[in-house]
Amino acid sequence: MPRIQWFVTVCVSALFLGSTTARKYRVGAFYYGPWHVDPTNEQLHGKNWTEWQLVKSAQPRFSGHMQPNVPQWGYEMDNDPTVMAKKIDAASANGVDHFLFDWYWYNETSTDGVPGLFQDSALEQGFLAAPNRNKMDFALMWASQEWMDVHPAVGPNIPYGDRTPTFKGAIDRGSFEAMTDHIVSRYFSQPNYLRVQAKVGAPACAFFSIYELPTFIQGQGGVTEAKAALDAFRAKAVAAGEKCLHISTQSGSADPSQVKALGLDSTANYCWYHTTGNVLNAPSNFPVTPHAAMLKGSVQAWHDMTAKWAAVGLPYIPNLSVQWDSSPRTAISDTFQLGVYPFTGTFRSTPAEWTTALQAAKTFLDSTCAPDSTWCPITINAWNEWSEGAYLEPDERYGLAKLQAIKSVFGSNSSKSKQPAVLASQIPVVGAIRWDAYFSQPGLPEYEDANFGIVTRTTTKDMSPKEWHYRVPFFGKEVNDTSIIANGNSPEVMGAELEYAASHGIQFWSFCSYPIGCTNMHPPASDCVNIQCCADNVGLSYAWNLYLNHPDNHKVNFTVLLQPGYWFPTALKGGNETLEQEIDRYISYFRMPNYQKVLGGRPLVFLFGAKVNETDLSTLRERTHAALGVYPYVTSMNAQEIPGMIDAVSSYGTAGGTAGGGPYQQYIANPEVARWQSWAASGKKVIPTVSAGWDNRPRINDCPWGNGSEVHVIDPTMEELQNHTASGLRFVANNPVAAETGLMILSAWNEHDEGHWIEPALPQYGGTEKLQAIKRAIDLTREDLRVPHPNAL
Repeated sequence: MPRIQWFVTVCVSALFLGSTTARKYRVGAFYYGPWHVDPTNEQLHGKNWTEWQLVKSAQPRFSGHMQPNVPQWGYEMDNDPTVMAKKIDAASANGVDHFLFDWYWYNETSTDGVPGLFQDSALEQGFLAAPNRNKMDFALMWASQEWMDVHPAVGPNIPYGDRTPTFKGAIDRGSFEAMTDHIVSRYFSQPNYLRVQAKVGAPACAFFSIYELPTFIQGQGGVTEAKAALDAFRAKAVAAGEKCLHISTQSGSADPSQVKALGLDSTANYCWYHTTGNVLNAPSNFPVTPHAAMLKGSVQAWHDMTAKWAAVGLPYIPNLSVQWDSSPRTAISDTFQLGVYPFTGTFRSTPAEWTTALQAAKTFLDSTCAPDSTWCPITINAWNEWSEGAYLEPDERYGLAKLQAIKSVFGSNSSKSKQPAVLASQIPVVGAIRWDAYFSQPGLPEYEDANFGIVTRTTTKDMSPKEWHYRVPFFGKEVNDTSIIANGNSPEVMGAELEYAASHGIQFWSFCSYPIGCTNMHPPASDCVNIQCCADNVGLSYAWNLYLNHPDNHKVNFTVLLQPGYWFPTALKGGNETLEQEIDRYISYFRMPNYQKVLGGRPLVFLFGAKVNETDLSTLRERTHAALGVYPYVTSMNAQEIPGMIDAVSSYGTAGGTAGGGPYQQYIANPEVARWQSWAASGKKVIPTVSAGWDNRPRINDCPWGNGSEVHVIDPTMEELQNHTASGLRFVANNPVAAETGLMILSAWNEHDEGHWIEPALPQYGGTEKLQAIKRAIDLTREDLRVPHPNAL
C-alpha cells in the first residue's frame, strides 16, 4: 500500500459559510514537498539529494512507457518563495483554492530546531514566505505513517510490511501533545489557514486530516487513548480562538465503529490506488490500465463509500486521481513486474480523459449535494507527485492543459486573488515586548561580576522594598520586607513562561536585542558611562538564548527588537560580531518556523532607540532579501520614517502621568488610541501598542542608565487593562489597510520595575490576573469578530 509521502491531492471543497452567492465548487491540492534540499534527506541519501533525482533518472520500463516525465518549469526548489509564488499563481488562476500540505512529525527528526518536523520547508520557507500567499488557503494533512526508503525500492516481491521503516509513524501521547501545540500556535494563527463549515449556520472549523488512522491509534495505545488525545487537540484549538476543529482521515476503509468512537468529522480516501487498486493491479491490465476502466471503478467506489459512511452519519470525501506511475521509485536494476508497491500497475490520462473524469466528479457532486450544501468536497491526486506520475503541474507533454481543465469544469478562483492579506474579520495576532533583566541572584558569579551583573543587581535592588514586591515575577521570592530574589535564568522558568503566554493568547514575543558576546568583558568604568558598554548588557541576552534552545519554543513565536545607536550594530559598544555577522545571525532566526512573519512571509523587525543608520538598515534589508527572497517588515518605535525601508510605525510604550499618579485611562489608554487613529488617518501602516502601565519609581534613586521619576500612572484595574486590550484588537480588526499585518503588541511582558508588565506575579500578589484580563479581552473580542472568513472553504 502506498504511503502519503508519495501522494498529493487536489480537494474540491464547496463550503458556503452561509452565503448563497459563494461558488459551489472549490478546488484545493494536497502538496507533497520533497522538491528541495532537506538536511534529513541529505543524511539518508547524500549531499544535495532531492526526490528530483528519481524523476530525472526514470526510464521507460516497457513498450510505450511514457518516462521520464519532465516538468515544464524545470527541477525547481520548492522552498524558494519565488518558485512557490509561481505555483500559487498557476493554481489560483485555474480554480485551485487551497493546498493541503503533506506534513510530517517523527520522533527521530528535527528541522530548524523544532524536534519532530521533517521535510517542511516547502510550507515554511516556500508557501508561507510567498508574497502572494493570500491568494490561497492551506491546511495540514498529517502523514501519520512509517517512512520507508523507496528512493528507490529494491525487490518487487518484498512485502511492504517487511521493509524496515526509516522513521516510525506511531508516536506516543507526549509527542502528539508537542505536535499539536506546534500546529495550533504556528498554523492555526495564520490568516489563510483553511476553515470549513459543515452546514449552513454551523461555525467555520479549522480543517485537519490524519492519513493513517490505525497508526495513530497504535501510537496512542488504543481507541480510548486516541479519543482523549483528539479531545485535547480540539480543546487547544478552541483555547487559541478557533470555534472548532474539523478532523478528517484518509482511512476511508477503516472500521466505522472506530471512527465514530474517535469523534471524527469526515472520512476520505487518498487516491484511486486505494479505492480501485483491484483494477489497477489486475494481472490482465498490467502494465497499463485503460483510464476508462479506472474511472468506472472509482465512480462506483464513490457511491459505495458514501453509502457506507452515511450509515453512521459521516460525510465521505470522494477522490479523483490524475494518473498513476510509481515506477521512478523502483530500482532500474530490477525487472519492472507486478508486485508490492511501488512495483504496481500504471494508468495515464490525456487532457481529454482528465476532463471527462472532472465532469464525472461534478455530476456525482450534483447528485449527492443539496443545491445550498455547505459541505460538498472531492479530492484529486495530485498537485506535484512527480515520482508517482500524479501531478497537475505543467509538464513538457501537456503543459497547463490539465490545470486549465479544472477551471473549465469547476470555474476559477479569481475572487481569492482580490482578498487583502489581512481581513477586517480576521482575528488579530497578539504579541508582547520582552526586556529580560532577571538573570541571576546574590551569591552567583554573574550577579557579583561588576560589569555583567549590574542590570540584574539593579532591578533586584529596585524591587526589594516591600511596596514593590507585588511586581516580583512568579519565579521570584520574597526573602524579607527589604529583600527579594528574581532569577529567571533556567529552562524551567522559560518553559513556564512559554506556557503562561501561549495559554493566555500571547502568540509572539519581541525580544529586545543585546550583544551575545563582547570583545572585552571588563572594560574600565570610564568606558561605560550609563553602562553603555557590551559587558554591562550581554546578560540581557540570556533569556533569549534560553528561548531559542527550549523544546517548547514553538508555543510562542518571536521577533527581534533592534536598538539603533545602542545595540544595533552591537559592535558600536563592544559586541564581538561585525555588522555582517550580526545580520547573518538574524537571518538564521528569520528562517526559523517560529519567527513571526507577516504579509507573505516577511520577517517582522522592530526598531527602538536612536534613529537607525540608513546604511545599516539597507544592509539588513538587502542581505535578508538575498537569503530569503523577501524584505523584512521593519516597524519603527521611535517615529523615524525612511520611505521604502521602514514599513510601519509603533511604540515601545507610553510614559507620563502626574506626581501623585495619573489615571490609566487618561494618561495611557486614551492617548494610545488617539495615536493609532492619527497614524492611520495620515496613511501610515500601524502596529498598535497596548501599554500595561507606567511607573518607574523603583528606579528613582540609583539606576545607572537613568533614574526614575515621581511622575507615574496609577496601575490599571483589571477591567481597564481588559478594555484597553480590546481597543487594540478592535483597531486592528477595523483598520485592515492601516493595520495590514493583523498584529498588535503589548508593552510589556516583563518591564516589572518600569511599571508595565503582564507576566505573572507571585501568587500572593495576583499571580496571573493581568494575563487573565488580556485573555478575557482576546476571547470576548474574538467572539464579537468571529464571522466566517471570506477565504474559508
